[in-house]
Amino acid sequence: MASYRNRVVVSVVLILILLGSGAGVSQWLVARKPDPERVDVTRPPPVVEIFQTVRADVPLNFTGYGTARADHHVSIAAEVNGQVVEVPDDINDGAFVTRGQLLLRIDDRDYQRQLDRASAQVANIHAQLNAIDIERDNVEKLVSIAAQEVDIARRELKRLSDLFEGANASSREYDLTNRTYQTARRVWQGLVSQFEQLAPRRQSLTATLAAREADVALAALNVERCRVTAPFEGQVERLVVDQGDRAQIGMELLRMMDGRHIEIPIELPASNRPFVEVNANCTLAVESMSGFSWTGNVARIAPAADALSRTFSVFVEVDNGDQPTPLTPGFFVTALVEGPVLRNVLTVPRSAIVSDSVFVAQDKNARKRSIHVTRTVGSLAVVEGELVDGDLVIVSNLDIIEDGHEIRLNVPGDSANDDQSIASSESNAKNGASR
Repeated sequence: MASYRNRVVVSVVLILILLGSGAGVSQWLVARKPDPERVDVTRPPPVVEIFQTVRADVPLNFTGYGTARADHHVSIAAEVNGQVVEVPDDINDGAFVTRGQLLLRIDDRDYQRQLDRASAQVANIHAQLNAIDIERDNVEKLVSIAAQEVDIARRELKRLSDLFEGANASSREYDLTNRTYQTARRVWQGLVSQFEQLAPRRQSLTATLAAREADVALAALNVERCRVTAPFEGQVERLVVDQGDRAQIGMELLRMMDGRHIEIPIELPASNRPFVEVNANCTLAVESMSGFSWTGNVARIAPAADALSRTFSVFVEVDNGDQPTPLTPGFFVTALVEGPVLRNVLTVPRSAIVSDSVFVAQDKNARKRSIHVTRTVGSLAVVEGELVDGDLVIVSNLDIIEDGHEIRLNVPGDSANDDQSIASSESNAKNGASR
């Protein structure tokens, strides 16, 4: 057992000796290694792309989106109850129809009977009114005759009264004449009362006649409503009912549209509102239909903006009669609305602006210029400030250049050691911009 321990101790000692020797040799080799030759590496100036500024007139165009819809679009609903008894064979989805053309017909027999009954009642009232007019004429004549008889009887009564007072007539004769006078007055008063009652009777019949004539008009209107006709020239967008269906008041029967005039509500940023005017030209396109476009005009502008989306609506009208290919309702379109023209302004790419400044290429170096953006037009910004016409604005590697840094312009075939690179690059950039 002791010999085994001795062998283990000897093995461990030998291993430690070998490890120590290896470490020493390694340190000796490292110490003997010569230092590497130091080489200074000069990084070449960054290559940048430029944009030459040119004063020019810049049109303001505004892009928006919307869905085309027919300017004249209606849903025709039933105005009477009844069964659909006729749908012409040529009336179906997409059919072209003219104004007043029959689209479908609802059973009108019940309404026709109502019209006949109301018409008969009107005729009966007219007959009663005619009878009253005849009666009035007759009673008026009888009143006139009775008035004459009363006048005669009154004069006779006065004559006998004078004779009776002079004892030249008997009391019997006076009484008989007085009774005749009173009888004549009662007859006259009865006829007058009968004449006066004719006017209220006629007024009552006249009021009843007006009600019955209204019934006739309503019945005739319901008979007419049973014939559903096209309210304008256009197309049947969708026929909802078929022959034999039961129609109820308010139920949709079909939809019609006039595809000759199209309207597109376009949403634009509220900041563009001062620059958009009625009658402004507009170009429309559909993303999935390359090569097709339509022209229209701003017909009206919404009076208020949407506070949530910060947009306002303009309504563009397109006359399909003026288009090579009609614009179909339902298309989602991109609209380019023309605005005013900014005269003689400088523009730079928006991507070239860094904290209200840009870098320009000048004498092989980048020079910082302060600017103020007055308006953005697509990918460009209209600027004022230290830029002048013809400046070469740097548009690339903006994250690694600073004011005064040496630069090279991105020119095909340019060499890092070519001392003329900047001059030739500026010349090429100017020539390219002028083209």
